[in-house]
Amino acid sequence: MEKWIKMGKMLSGFIRPKTFPLAVKVIGKNEDEPKDIKQPLRDLGIKVTVCQAISMARRYGWSIHLKPQDCCCPIALLLYGWVEIEDEKEVWNLYVKSGVNKTLEASKKRLEALPRFKKGEVKGVVFSPLEWTKIQPDMVMVYCNPAQLVRFIHATLYEEGGKLTFSTVGGGGSCSEGIIKTVLTQKPQIVLPGIGDRVFSMTQDDEIIFTIPAEKLEKIVEGLKIGHEKGASRYPIPQYLRFQPVFPKPYLELEEKFRLVNI
Repeated sequence: MEKWIKMGKMLSGFIRPKTFPLAVKVIGKNEDEPKDIKQPLRDLGIKVTVCQAISMARRYGWSIHLKPQDCCCPIALLLYGWVEIEDEKEVWNLYVKSGVNKTLEASKKRLEALPRFKKGEVKGVVFSPLEWTKIQPDMVMVYCNPAQLVRFIHATLYEEGGKLTFSTVGGGGSCSEGIIKTVLTQKPQIVLPGIGDRVFSMTQDDEIIFTIPAEKLEKIVEGLKIGHEKGASRYPIPQYLRFQPVFPKPYLELEEKFRLVNI
C-alpha cells in the first residue's frame, strides 16, 4: 500500500482538503472481500446510505465496507444492482410524487441518465482514507472547495491539455455520478453533491467532489506537484498584495496631523 499512501500524503499536502481523501474499491461478484473493516449493520447496528458511509470515512478516518444489507437508500440499492423491481415506473412515480420531475416521462429520462452497475455485478464498496488505506483503490474521491477543484483541473490537464467536461442530473451525486460513473468510464469526474448528500451525509454548501480513476492518480499528483513548485498555481491560491491601500478621506486627514518619531 506504500505507493497509495505516499500519493495520498502528497495530494493532501498540495490540496489541503478539510476532510480525508478516500480510496474507493468496488468489490466485484467474484472478488474476495476485505477483512477487518467496519460494516455498518454488523458493527454499528444501523443501515446507512452510500453517502453516509463516505462521510464516516472522510470525516472520522474509518475504513467502511458497505454491502447490500448495510444500505438503506432505495435509489442506491437499485443503481448498484443490489435489488430489482418488476416495474421501474414505480421509481419514476417516486420522482413525480417528490417534486423532482413533472411527468413520468421526465422521471424516466432522469433515471436513465444516472450511471448504474448491472444487477449482481458488484457485492460491495469499500471506503478508506487514502493516507492510510487498507485497500488497493479503483478510484480516489476528494471533497473540496471550488478553488481546490481548479487545482485538480489544472493538474489533470497538465500533460494532455484540452478541457474537462461533466454532466449531472443534480442527484445521485457521490454514489452514482461519483463512484459508478468514474469506475465505468475510467475518467476523472467533477461531481455536484445531491440533496441526499446534503441531508444524510452533512455535505456542506461549499463542497464539491472530484474523483480520479486509480490509474490516473500518479499523473494528477505530479501535475499538482509541478504547479505547486512553480508557485503561481498552488493552494492556498497566492493573492496579490504588493499595493498601497487608499483609505477614506477622514483617515487621510488624520494622517496629515501625524509626525514621524525619530527612532
